[in-house]
Amino acid sequence: MGKINILNKLDYMRIAAGEVVERPFAAVKELIENSIDAKAKNVEISIYNGGKDLIQIIDDGVGIEKDDLPKAILPHATSKISRFEDLDNIVTLGFRGEALASIAAVSVLTIISRTKDEDTGYKIIAKDDSISDITPAASERGTMISVENLFYNTPARAKFMKSSAQEEADITSMVKHLVFANPDIAFKYSVDGNLVLQTDGCGLDSAFIEVFGYKTLTSCLKLDVIKHGIRFSGYIGKADFTKPNRTYQTIFLNSRLVSNSTIQSAIHNAYAPYLMKRQYPFYLLTVDIPPQFVDVNVNPNKTDVRFSDNQSIYGLFYSVIKETLERPHDVSSIEDSQIPLDNTIFENTARKSEKRLGREFKISELPPNITPDFFQYPDNEKPVDRSVYDPDYLKAKEKSESLDDIFLENKKYAEELENLKKSKLDQGEIEFVEDFKVIGQALSTYIILERGGDLFFVDQHAAHERLLFDEFEKDFKYGKVENQSMLVPYIFTVNEKEYVILDAKREALIKMGFDFCDYDYLQFAVYSVPILIWDIDLKEFFDDILSDNELKRTDVPEIVHEKLAQKACKAAIKSGKNLSEKEIATLLDELKYDLTLKCPHGRPIALKITRTEIDKWFKRIV
Repeated sequence: MGKINILNKLDYMRIAAGEVVERPFAAVKELIENSIDAKAKNVEISIYNGGKDLIQIIDDGVGIEKDDLPKAILPHATSKISRFEDLDNIVTLGFRGEALASIAAVSVLTIISRTKDEDTGYKIIAKDDSISDITPAASERGTMISVENLFYNTPARAKFMKSSAQEEADITSMVKHLVFANPDIAFKYSVDGNLVLQTDGCGLDSAFIEVFGYKTLTSCLKLDVIKHGIRFSGYIGKADFTKPNRTYQTIFLNSRLVSNSTIQSAIHNAYAPYLMKRQYPFYLLTVDIPPQFVDVNVNPNKTDVRFSDNQSIYGLFYSVIKETLERPHDVSSIEDSQIPLDNTIFENTARKSEKRLGREFKISELPPNITPDFFQYPDNEKPVDRSVYDPDYLKAKEKSESLDDIFLENKKYAEELENLKKSKLDQGEIEFVEDFKVIGQALSTYIILERGGDLFFVDQHAAHERLLFDEFEKDFKYGKVENQSMLVPYIFTVNEKEYVILDAKREALIKMGFDFCDYDYLQFAVYSVPILIWDIDLKEFFDDILSDNELKRTDVPEIVHEKLAQKACKAAIKSGKNLSEKEIATLLDELKYDLTLKCPHGRPIALKITRTEIDKWFKRIV
């Protein structure tokens, strides 16, 4: 008997649904985009329990005709395209005809809709593989869609949903993105019955202020540029306005939210000269490009796109952003070309690159040596070989090359002897033993020890600094530090994803000594700080926690590490202080003679001078 089975309709629809409706936010996105395609001017979104219990979208669009209601839930049923050639000129957000069918396969789906030509609305309910009869229902013009108990019949998919708070955060972030992509539509968004966001549909400026606030608006440069037939509009942060992570970076391509590595690299590299460590540019850009030059049919969720020529797209984004940053007070002056985008533009760019590189390549091919990183540094800033001009390097090289060959045998013997003593440890990485003999203190800075014919120089300041740092860090990490109240609380605003991150770290922050709590919606307040770091820059501290490199860290943030290191450095024994025998013994006991340690700034606390090296100095061996 054969082993290949043909799945029934319900099973393959549930499986296919996972590609389109991966989580609640994907369902919300698909439904809102349907409302936008239906030419709605007002859209209301409501979710409960992170969208797991209920998602409801109400719009005033053109509606769905009575006879089309059953078709709308069928797979591959769409009003957006009618023939294969239409794929080359897609201007709507949804066009596959998969969304409603996929959502219906994994939830209880209710649709009530009314067109302008109908006297009443009509209702239909889909559950599992059954569709109810069409019944009259009171309704204004437009469509209401309710999605209840998402993934109730696919427990394997349901268990991979995130927490309700995380799902809510992702939905809220996505709704804000769609608000920006469609600023002429009025949106109303509620979570668990509470109004979270409402816009008036009066344009991008109004939507931007509603979401980010007027202060953020004043920290940005407004952009409205047409270059080679591509229109760039929106806002980019000024050179000194940065964020701790990439969640404040938004790109809409033909009104579709996308995440594309070519675009992201171009923008980041344009900002590169202005960015410090753990800083990322802020931008909200809408880009309009003729649809024949971009493929949006890359993946089922349509979150990425493919261009016919990556190199040209990279160059356009890089130049527009770079020129805007360099001439912030005259942005409109870079609007230089109304030439429609066609293959001529791409072909000209290809020919220029071909001439420069001395090779041929296809229009859609990005030359292997012209990558996004290629544009990051000017030629005169690329790292060079210091040996070309470093006098110390040249002197050392000349001295090395002048050694007489008669030393080679002795050198070989000395190296073998040293390797035996090192026991696979590099110089300065000294194994822990207890048979050290204290010789004394030299230069009021170094404690000298002897063991096995070798000498060890211990930097008293670095050693004490490391001991103090370990103690400070342990106390801070485990909440053994008193706190200092602030005269004025520090209040700061975050976005939805950042809120989830900080909320997860709330208990750890309180344990460390921060009086840290909610202040308002998407706002936190700090009323006291650990006394060890009372003078810390709180903005930098929380930026450090929220930075991309810190999202998964659970230990002490880097900025606290640096602050504790400074405290330890100031409190440690200074170079030039004479120590008594008792003080030397106490310091070494606390170190437990572990001379492999380094100070918090990375300097070794001890160095070893071998007997072999000393014998070389006195020419006992050569």
